[in-house]
Amino acid sequence: MSNLQTYNNSNNVFNINSSQSIGGGGGVIIKYILKEDHALNSNVNIDATSGQNYKYLIIPTGKTLTIDSDKTLNIKSNSIGGTGNFAAIIIQDGGTLTNKGAITREGDYSILKIEDGALLTNTGNITIDKTIDIDGTLTNNGTLTNGGTLTNTGTLTNNNLVLDKSSNIFTFNSDGGISQTLNTIFT
Repeated sequence: MSNLQTYNNSNNVFNINSSQSIGGGGGVIIKYILKEDHALNSNVNIDATSGQNYKYLIIPTGKTLTIDSDKTLNIKSNSIGGTGNFAAIIIQDGGTLTNKGAITREGDYSILKIEDGALLTNTGNITIDKTIDIDGTLTNNGTLTNGGTLTNTGTLTNNNLVLDKSSNIFTFNSDGGISQTLNTIFT
């Protein structure tokens, strides 16, 4: 699995910029901004495990990133001295992420942000451990596993399985307003 920088060196699909973070650990924010519609052609890590870096993969207005069924986008992050290095996928207003494969995580600081007007369509598997923030639209026809905070002020259409570990709730097949919810502790 290649890291995002190495992947970009081979495919040239992201504009990269960095800036000093304000407050916190004083690390560097590195933004990988999609510059054209693109389907991942290999498995990729967004790796924020070294130094005090914060890495954002940003899908801007009018752009689409597709993760095909045999590909994985892995978010690697960790907590260091309480400040935390985190990696985030941010879908901006008018941007689209289509996941047919897997979005996975290693570590405890992965974030998925779907801004108002953005769209994420999932027919694969998504696992996020820190925050899923939905202000736009998430259509889930696969499996969505949340281990942290799930905030939905947008639209979540669930046609399969959502595992929300933050509230110990399983929701199955909520298509058409009919759903089955189980409340229990699970691992």
